[in-house]
Amino acid sequence: MGTFCARCQTEIGWFSSRSVSLADGTTITVCKACAKSPQEVQQERSVQAPYREAAHPSGELAALEAAFRDNPSSLQVLFDLGQLSLRLAESANGEAREQHLDRAAKVFRAMLLQRFDASPPCSKASVFYFLAVTSHLRGEPAKAIQMAERAVDLQPELAEAKSLLARLRA
Repeated sequence: MGTFCARCQTEIGWFSSRSVSLADGTTITVCKACAKSPQEVQQERSVQAPYREAAHPSGELAALEAAFRDNPSSLQVLFDLGQLSLRLAESANGEAREQHLDRAAKVFRAMLLQRFDASPPCSKASVFYFLAVTSHLRGEPAKAIQMAERAVDLQPELAEAKSLLARLRA
């Protein structure tokens, strides 16, 4: 079993990981796309940690939706909301699943409209990858392939996008 990014939960190799020290002295391992200053990581953990640790996705969703209302152009909030929406969609059925997938698609598309600053929570290629995953889960293979191709075009070393693209084309 490999190492997983503490932020986006994607599997990472030693060459694509970074150790980040938090204010409380703990160290977490993140992928390059998620590497941030300790203050940024600690701040977002403090908002979401009570809900994640207590396994209350609805509380985490409420916290992120409130953060989104306060700062709708925050790439970090959008990224976290999109990630949570995908996680919730994977464990839901029927209309709830569709609502989570719709939210994920809207959030990731909104990220593409934002200006990516010097330390974004992920790369634009990663956003296209997550749009590909969302499209795949919605049963839209042509759109999923298109989004995965965009991700690979922008960042050829993005293994997750390359793997998804290969699975979609098979």
